[in-house]
Amino acid sequence: MLQKIWKDNILWDRKDEDNMKMKFLNCQFSYAAAVFVCIEYADVVRVNLSAAKSRVAIAKVKTININRFELLAATVGARLCKSVLRALQWDNVKQHYWTDSITVLGWSQREELWSVFVNNRVQEIRKMTDPTFLKNLPGAQNPADVPSRGCSAHQLFSRWWEGPKSLLHTEENWPVTNPALKNSLF
Repeated sequence: MLQKIWKDNILWDRKDEDNMKMKFLNCQFSYAAAVFVCIEYADVVRVNLSAAKSRVAIAKVKTININRFELLAATVGARLCKSVLRALQWDNVKQHYWTDSITVLGWSQREELWSVFVNNRVQEIRKMTDPTFLKNLPGAQNPADVPSRGCSAHQLFSRWWEGPKSLLHTEENWPVTNPALKNSLF
């Protein structure tokens, strides 16, 4: 945004904030990933944010669409989870991966010939994760959407720091959210 301000020769005291905000919002996309650690002991579950990463991408290429940004978020999430596991020195811990994108879920779980962009990221995700543990989470429950959509202080506390409410239950009580992907088009 700073480059845009300099390029447009905008003075520091200029009152054209609304126009600049619209330009800023129209020229970028953001995506994020979050890693939550769930510890279950005696049927009590504790969930805490362990790590998070968000990225802002200037959309210069027309081929970058929302599904590809969701795939980038899944890739960042897989990398971030691997980093957390390495930092905590956890070798044998059960991992679950969630995305609110049915398309990313399909790309990750189906063997197809995707475009180079999609294929490279899907292969990276598969190397770091077990795609059978990739599940769908409705966007309204996805804490990784908080950085890209904004939220109130209450939502930040409950969604970002504590994660999806469904994680507060034992694993066998999590909602089944994997749609049938066999006949879907991607």
